[in-house]
Amino acid sequence: MNTTPRRVDRALIAVIVIILLIVVTAVIAVFASGSQARLDPASPEFAVQKYSAAILDSDRDAAMEMVTSDLRNNCEPSSDAGNYSVRITLVSTKINGDRATVKVTLNINYGGGAYGGSDVSTPDTFTLVKEGGNWRVSTAPWPLTACYNQGISEDQGE
Repeated sequence: MNTTPRRVDRALIAVIVIILLIVVTAVIAVFASGSQARLDPASPEFAVQKYSAAILDSDRDAAMEMVTSDLRNNCEPSSDAGNYSVRITLVSTKINGDRATVKVTLNINYGGGAYGGSDVSTPDTFTLVKEGGNWRVSTAPWPLTACYNQGISEDQGE
């Protein structure tokens, strides 16, 4: 009886198992790492990310910590509870002194329905003001508004 083929079979199986473990570990690492970029906490992008995460988590208190004091004091609370999910992609940032604009792409998915959901991708902009050394959101695109009056900028009138 020849035992050499059995050793080759066991070695081949061991190699295949090791390769599969490496592939599975890599896939888990990619999906477990999350999709949020790590941003500088002193940046307007970080303020947009933190504010948006609070809105999407329905954490109104955390969202209100990220808005300007003027908006916080004059907020007409928004009660939008739509059946959709939102993904935000940062596009660009322009800083001009103590003001900043952060351009984003909003990918909105209106889930459900007999034929599945529909997806909409739209460009939009956040405006921010630096208060006390921190960037605060003054206007935000729908559906990321905490206040009904948040989408009205000073140059658009009231």
